[in-house]
Amino acid sequence: MGGSEAKSGFIVMKAEKFLNSLFYAAFLAFLLAGRAFCAEGGRIPLAIRSGGSSHAFQVEVAREEEERRRGLMFREKLGEREGMLFIFESAGWLTFWMKNTPLSLDILFIDENKKIVNIHAGTKPFQEFPTYESKAPCRYVLEVVTGTCRRLGIRPGDRVEFQSLPAKGK
Repeated sequence: MGGSEAKSGFIVMKAEKFLNSLFYAAFLAFLLAGRAFCAEGGRIPLAIRSGGSSHAFQVEVAREEEERRRGLMFREKLGEREGMLFIFESAGWLTFWMKNTPLSLDILFIDENKKIVNIHAGTKPFQEFPTYESKAPCRYVLEVVTGTCRRLGIRPGDRVEFQSLPAKGK
């Protein structure tokens, strides 16, 4: 290998190392910005992998006890690619109701590995009964506007992807 070839190889290696460092720095900034944004009541990106498709959403996060209790109560509008993600401290048998909720929703129960366990589609607005329960211990629940799961072909066993955030408050 000649001197100029070795020198150009060295430059390429330096450039790759720089680009990798730049990528990791940008990725870290993205994660930190997402945490700060979420802490300020913003939305985070969430994707559901169903079959060969990925369905993108922007979701509000309810990770404090009061946020989880309030949920989507009194909310009159929710976009087709919007929702609310409920995060619990640990997996457990979860039960939801529709008290003071004017929207009909699809409720997706999601386990600790971010796999959809079961779905209650087309809930009845303003109802305390019936309640909607998980069929196995779950750590997350996603509420989206009714018809979303049918329209996009989302079903139990599909995977949900989002930045992991801890639950807050008991």
